[in-house]
Amino acid sequence: MWPFGTLCADAQGRIGHSEGARPPTASPTAQTQRTPGSLRLHPEGFHGDRHLQALVRSILPEVRGFIETGTNVGTTACWVARNAPDLPIRSCEASDEAAEHARENLSAFAQAEVRHESSPGFLEGLGKREPDLMNAPGLWWLDAHGWGFQWPLAQEVAWITKRCDSGFILIDDFKVPGRDWFKHDVYDGQVCGLEMVEPALAPELSYTLTLPTYSEHTSKHHPLIGVGLIRWGVRWALPEALADLFEDRPL
Repeated sequence: MWPFGTLCADAQGRIGHSEGARPPTASPTAQTQRTPGSLRLHPEGFHGDRHLQALVRSILPEVRGFIETGTNVGTTACWVARNAPDLPIRSCEASDEAAEHARENLSAFAQAEVRHESSPGFLEGLGKREPDLMNAPGLWWLDAHGWGFQWPLAQEVAWITKRCDSGFILIDDFKVPGRDWFKHDVYDGQVCGLEMVEPALAPELSYTLTLPTYSEHTSKHHPLIGVGLIRWGVRWALPEALADLFEDRPL
């Protein structure tokens, strides 16, 4: 949900342009600008949403890497590093200032790497540098969409599903149909939701979409933000303990 365009940024410090979330900014240079609050390292990743965190915790043992498009200052990457100490973490951030903060915040975690580059360039480079990450299930946290640019979200989804036979794509700021209490990103006719990403999925694979169903607000620093989890080629199933909080839909 952070301004990105051909740049890469993330949503940990502010809500972004979820419907009704904040007024637009006039300047296109907002793509790499940060407000003081946006550079704050929060103690809890994934918006501090306890139910979303429980979902992610159930997935982490099934993957061989956590790949994030949009580090901001590293709130979510730090959370993953604490919860999965041996899991490789790869992320990108376009803002000079935010990337510097992220590297400092993640310096205690040897398995984490933050690159100061765009999401498309980051993904292409990652595929060449670490092809093994493409050959095993990964958790891809996509948050390079927001206000002021054409989003690379569909491009990211297409790149991942064409190269990976299995994995999990978790999209932030996702429109949850019929549950308007979850905020989602909208800009210039673009809506972060299934209509945007489903056509980008590699056609030869079978996918399942997992969506939140709860209305309980558990975060101390963010409102309820919608997410969409797409999985393919994995044996993981929604845990029974989370069956009242999330639902599966075949794609």
